[in-house]
Amino acid sequence: MTNTTQTRISVRDLRDTSLRCLRLSSISDGLSKYLIDQIVFAMLHYNTGVQALAKLALLDDPEHGAGQLSVDTDDCVAVVRRSEDRQFCPLYDSHRVFDFASAERCGVTVLPQRYPSDSPLAALAIIKAAGNIGKSIVAVSAADDNWIVTVATDDGDYGSVHVDDAATFLSQRCHISADQIDAIEKYRAHTVIVTVNENPLRKGELKSAADINARRDEALRDGLLVDSDVWEKVRAHSRDFLVDLPA
Repeated sequence: MTNTTQTRISVRDLRDTSLRCLRLSSISDGLSKYLIDQIVFAMLHYNTGVQALAKLALLDDPEHGAGQLSVDTDDCVAVVRRSEDRQFCPLYDSHRVFDFASAERCGVTVLPQRYPSDSPLAALAIIKAAGNIGKSIVAVSAADDNWIVTVATDDGDYGSVHVDDAATFLSQRCHISADQIDAIEKYRAHTVIVTVNENPLRKGELKSAADINARRDEALRDGLLVDSDVWEKVRAHSRDFLVDLPA
């Protein structure tokens, strides 16, 4: 059994190192700052942010995640397709997915392949999108023999549950249109994102905004424990991002 040593770092150090690594991957400053929020969120609540950053930053292909989403719309359903020549990467695309989904008047977005809407790197994106529109956002994804229902409310609560029948689950708990029900049933192999007026999860199934903020405040005060080896690799890589100053 291998013993893993840990290093305590500040949130500021994580943000600075993440920015340098993302800029090394030719990601714009504005997009990098948005992604850093997701990385920090993943580290705060799932302890996966540094590992995700390392997986991203240490790959040989510097443009592996810079793909663009192509979008087609058809009646009530907006289909988001990943570009054919690049791997769909939640670290880069989760904010685009939820921003796009929440902007649709019809309130239904379908992804042709299962999108990991319950992943740490997508969590903050769906929470922010819900806050921007003042409604709850629900993402339903087909699992092996059931569904994963992920919900973000407009006041910052967030949670995921497994259910046997997502369409029935939602129709019994919140106002959802026939088109939305049809979309969930039709696209069982994919991920369907809908905007709803009511939160379909119970209080105990949600992580409250207060709890999320309390964890952030604790990390700002005490720092974060990270895997020492992974952190050193990421930090060493970040040093390649330098700013040339005039002589």
